[in-house]
Amino acid sequence: MAENKSNTYSLIFRSANCVCSVHNEFGEISRQRWPLDLWHDSEEDLVRILAQATAIQHNSENIRIICQSKHFTFIPMALFSQDDAHYFLDFQGKTENSAVICNIIEQKEIAVIFAVPLMLVKSLSRFFDNAKINLHLTEIINNQQNTRGNYVQIYFAENIFDILIFEKKRLFFYNSFKFNTKEDVSYFLTVIFEQFSLSFEQTEIFVYNAENQKDTIDLLKKSFKSILMIPSIY
Repeated sequence: MAENKSNTYSLIFRSANCVCSVHNEFGEISRQRWPLDLWHDSEEDLVRILAQATAIQHNSENIRIICQSKHFTFIPMALFSQDDAHYFLDFQGKTENSAVICNIIEQKEIAVIFAVPLMLVKSLSRFFDNAKINLHLTEIINNQQNTRGNYVQIYFAENIFDILIFEKKRLFFYNSFKFNTKEDVSYFLTVIFEQFSLSFEQTEIFVYNAENQKDTIDLLKKSFKSILMIPSIY
């Protein structure tokens, strides 16, 4: 592939693998995947994978580094202090040997605080200058800027899905649910819609990372009439 600075290079760390993707305005150009458990594999394993992943960067102008994490929280900007970020995260069960990272989402007036393994920050610094890591949910929150009224975002990750509810730009609900069946997902979403008096007909639901959830989405569409699947490279 020829070097093209208009390409976007994405490095995505999931719970069990690392994905490297290069795409442009027309779609994905290339993708590679390596098995990796950030919290348990060695720093040597991580550096080896990063060396292979950066070899296909091709001088891409835009670089995205995204990490899934179980250890995160949302804080309203009015209450946020960079110096106190680790205190907020301590309540979420932050593990040892981790680095605390903050993503500021100004349009939504929230700070996203999360933990990643310290070795990830150290290893990335060997391959990228001033590497910025975003939580996976930071990426989807930034994806929706102009939606009118209330809307819901759902992100699927293995047997867990995240739900975020916004009232215009204000995040007023977040939770994460474990599920085993498509009926579990439908049940939890129904309870939440009823709890917050959301319209089953009109409330927009933006669904991410659901390429392997076709049966679940088909079931949800029977009750929720405004479901939009968002193509995602991660």
